[in-house]
Amino acid sequence: MKNAVIGEKIKSQMYTPQIKVTGSIFSDYQNREDTWYALGWFVEQKDGMPKKVYHTGDNGGFQIYVGFFPEKDLHVLVFENRNDQSRWDLVEKIDEISKRAHWLD
Repeated sequence: MKNAVIGEKIKSQMYTPQIKVTGSIFSDYQNREDTWYALGWFVEQKDGMPKKVYHTGDNGGFQIYVGFFPEKDLHVLVFENRNDQSRWDLVEKIDEISKRAHWLD
């Protein structure tokens, strides 16, 4: 990216873990393993995987997941119009497929 609107320094801060969410008694939202909060984004740092930056949103029967691996320039978007499915199960499957395809090496 050309960093025309947001410079590299600010983007780096946006993707740098600031507050640990995993195990937090103050947040049940996104309280997932190996997860931190940065400046507007969640950051997941699992062993054996590159850093993943993501955010989610819900509105009634609509769910979205926007995630990317900054070091790999790989973006994943999941849009669902059903709230009876697990977006996280789908995201984990996509991560697994991406790893097997060597897109995350």
